[in-house]
Amino acid sequence: MSGAPLKMEGISFKRGQREVLSGIDAAFEAGSFTAIVGPNGVGKSTLMEILAGYLEPDAGVAWLTGTPVLKQAPRRVAQKLAMVAQSHEVRFAFSVREVVMMGRHPFIPRFGSPQKDDDRRVEEAMDLAEIRHLANRSVTEVSGGERQRTLFARALAQGTPVLLLDEATSNLDMKHTLSLLSVVKERAKNENICAVGVFQDINTAALYCDRFLFLKEGRVHVAGTPEETLTPETLAHVFGVKTRVMVDEETGARQVLFAPGGLHV
Repeated sequence: MSGAPLKMEGISFKRGQREVLSGIDAAFEAGSFTAIVGPNGVGKSTLMEILAGYLEPDAGVAWLTGTPVLKQAPRRVAQKLAMVAQSHEVRFAFSVREVVMMGRHPFIPRFGSPQKDDDRRVEEAMDLAEIRHLANRSVTEVSGGERQRTLFARALAQGTPVLLLDEATSNLDMKHTLSLLSVVKERAKNENICAVGVFQDINTAALYCDRFLFLKEGRVHVAGTPEETLTPETLAHVFGVKTRVMVDEETGARQVLFAPGGLHV
């Protein structure tokens, strides 16, 4: 685990008397796209917030590029890590382009102005998210899906070596979900970034992710490749459902067929 840009060692976290996470050890490698999956309330989003330095664990350490994330200045963290959450309220009437440019702020000196490279990254990110036509619109006036694509573009413009997605595509239509996850997969492969995403849809995750981490009752049940982890036995144990797992001939990805009604095993 020592060479991983992002890792957790002995992470535990409580909300009141309820233990949300317990003794989590995990490493997320550069050049890899990892899916975090598990039942509702199992601590997936809490884990992501700890990785990003938004929450302090009760025990353990989250490491970002070899240093505890909580010991790094927020600006320094933002130069290394970008996060797209499931929902994020934008209270002020910034334009879509201004919001995407916020991804470049950690790299612009105080009292400085965006440079050509910042503008290029912003334009490229807006093209990838298909929001260039919205560039001058207020982000408070676009649809929920368009706003989510704006926030996704902001993270892409940030261009960090670590990218966290906390159900980041849950408000998007299928076309934009597939398009943006393809971008993440390509950046993981071609730019050696470390990408980690929380997913509800296991089949979508399996199309793009080369690693899975299954959480159950606040602990890591299993972690590894789709071949190692995405099995009927794992799905029965973690979710309590009966499934059949097949390999799609066209994509080569494992896909899950669920029993009608999600019958319990």
